[in-house]
Amino acid sequence: MDPERQDLERILSSWNDETLIEELALGEQEYRPEALEVMRAELGRRGLSESEISREVAEEKGEAEVPEEKLVAVAWFANRFFGLMARGLLDSHGIPAYLGGSDEAFFGEGPDRLTTRRVFLQVAAHDEAKARELLAEAEGVLKES
Repeated sequence: MDPERQDLERILSSWNDETLIEELALGEQEYRPEALEVMRAELGRRGLSESEISREVAEEKGEAEVPEEKLVAVAWFANRFFGLMARGLLDSHGIPAYLGGSDEAFFGEGPDRLTTRRVFLQVAAHDEAKARELLAEAEGVLKES
């Protein structure tokens, strides 16, 4: 194997999923095709399917396909990690889910100066009941410490 590719694989294997997605979203503007291929392969090695990778990259670029049907928020989280876990659960049951908000700390005025639970998970209105049921069943796994 090419030593340069091995070095690239070693470096990218130390990046977290979110960083790999963010960098993939930059795409050809910033990276050679070989680097993008290694990023996708690394995410695949971690268990993400090609369709999940493509959806994550599209969301990062702000190009995610959102259904025309009204979306409803079914859960809120303090950070993106738990939101991604919940979305994966719903996806595994055939319920498309969309993350919104941010897990960056918000420093404002008054007693709520450090806001939490800013990442929210949305589903199509017709999936709301089933999504809430699945999330309730998984509450112990998705509970933040």
